[in-house]
Amino acid sequence: MMSEMRESFAFKVVDPPRVPDIKISPDRRRIVQAGFLLSLAGGVVSAFLLEFRSRRASGKPAADEP
Repeated sequence: MMSEMRESFAFKVVDPPRVPDIKISPDRRRIVQAGFLLSLAGGVVSAFLLEFRSRRASGKPAADEP
């Protein structure tokens, strides 16, 4: 109903479509490197947290404590 009343109800195309001048794509190499480093850091942090939690729960002293 609304589209029958007004011409400006829908959007207008301002510029016609065209092929881009420069091909742009994601840098897959950098994405893989960042994923590897972030997962490695997350694994190390989670290992430390799990070890800390298990030592605290068992009541064992840390390695540097006598």
